[in-house]
Amino acid sequence: MRQSPFDTFSPVYPRRAAWGTASSLRAWQADAFAQYEEAQPQDFLCVATPGAGKTTFALRVAHQLLATRTIKRIVVVTPTEHLKVQWADAAAKVGIQLDPGLNRSTKRGRAKEFDGSVVTYAGVSMRAWSYEALCHAPGRVIVSMNLEPHSDETRGYDLADHLEVLLRHAPELRIHTVLADSAAVLDLDRLTRAVHAAGAGLEVTDLVSEEPGVHDPQKLASAYTRLIVAN
Repeated sequence: MRQSPFDTFSPVYPRRAAWGTASSLRAWQADAFAQYEEAQPQDFLCVATPGAGKTTFALRVAHQLLATRTIKRIVVVTPTEHLKVQWADAAAKVGIQLDPGLNRSTKRGRAKEFDGSVVTYAGVSMRAWSYEALCHAPGRVIVSMNLEPHSDETRGYDLADHLEVLLRHAPELRIHTVLADSAAVLDLDRLTRAVHAAGAGLEVTDLVSEEPGVHDPQKLASAYTRLIVAN
């Protein structure tokens, strides 16, 4: 059975949990998570004493929301610059990549793609408009598949192979829709399985121009518009 990243994550991170309790949520964390799961609220206020495990609880909720694609990004707001790094470190331990900003030394060793960012209250107040836009922008990732192989490197690959290679090199990439030309799909069932395994939707339509091997800009634009408006 696949191990959850929370199996080895302290319920009171960054502190150490009591002996024998490191692989489980505390009772209040489990109860609060169950309450959140049942109600599915847009807003949820969690109040607990220092050291009770608010960080772990928040990351457990965030991990679930990202895994189910309920949300696409996270913004964590902290009082101090030091806590930005602490939050990013904690999130990374459970597979959530947060950009703490700051400088090159704090970013060294982190992922190249992020699920969100960590900012201070002061940082939000100085750029309130940008964070408001970030939180409300319905950003989506659409992968447009090739029309045909372009070199010996990908010769013999079908579209499912291309998608699997992409996700192998960028496993943290969250794709919402895979867009493919109908004539380029040689095995629809296999491509459908690969797309669904990635948690994405599949759109197959005519995208080729009069010139072989080249996408038609108008057809692409029409497909993008349809996908973005529909979602």
